[in-house]
Amino acid sequence: MFILWITLLIYIYSVGMTDIHFWGECKKTLERDLPVEEYSTWIAPLTLEQNNGSNPLSYSVLAPNKFISDWVEDNYGPTIKERLSAITSNRDLNLNF
Repeated sequence: MFILWITLLIYIYSVGMTDIHFWGECKKTLERDLPVEEYSTWIAPLTLEQNNGSNPLSYSVLAPNKFISDWVEDNYGPTIKERLSAITSNRDLNLNF
């Protein structure tokens, strides 16, 4: 039973409890289009979180540190927003880094 519990905790941590279902789809498209090293370094560690209480809905791309967040925003921000907008059919998607 203890091993099952630990396995579940590891899974939840690796998936990210704040991950939004369509974020996985966005990351898959980026993984397909980017070199492995680039995806692994910059995109894989990112998560997406809904900003509670925001109207209209807004989301934040979360990174392990400010350097990664700034780099991703500068280099992939428009691409990420474009892909999320296409996946969600929401052209007015509010996205923060």
